[in-house]
Amino acid sequence: MNMLFTLPAHKSSISELVIADEYAIKNDLVYFSLVHPKTSNVFINAVVAAKSKQVWTIWNTTSDPQNDIDVDFDSLEVDSNSRPIVEDCDEVDLTQNQSFRLNENQIQLLNAMIFEHFEQEKVNELRGVTA
Repeated sequence: MNMLFTLPAHKSSISELVIADEYAIKNDLVYFSLVHPKTSNVFINAVVAAKSKQVWTIWNTTSDPQNDIDVDFDSLEVDSNSRPIVEDCDEVDLTQNQSFRLNENQIQLLNAMIFEHFEQEKVNELRGVTA
């Protein structure tokens, strides 16, 4: 079945698609994909400029919660004003270099992935692990 997903004229969000698990971060750019959950041939590969954000995580090298400390680290964040740019797509009514809007669920999932990435980098740094 060939289905073409189109953007309604009054709306520039593609809510049928979900954030894929794979992503890449280079400087303040986040490269990610949106895919249809039921078929692999409907996708958008995109890049978005994210804003810098100071966040924190809890660090503890013992099993005693009294030894928890907050550790600050730099992260990135995408918000509702961020407009990803299409790098490649198939079976969607978008073109290369076109901007679009993410919905709130897509933004939250992408931000969770970004946070996890930078948090893991910080944990590795604290443990003395090199990439």
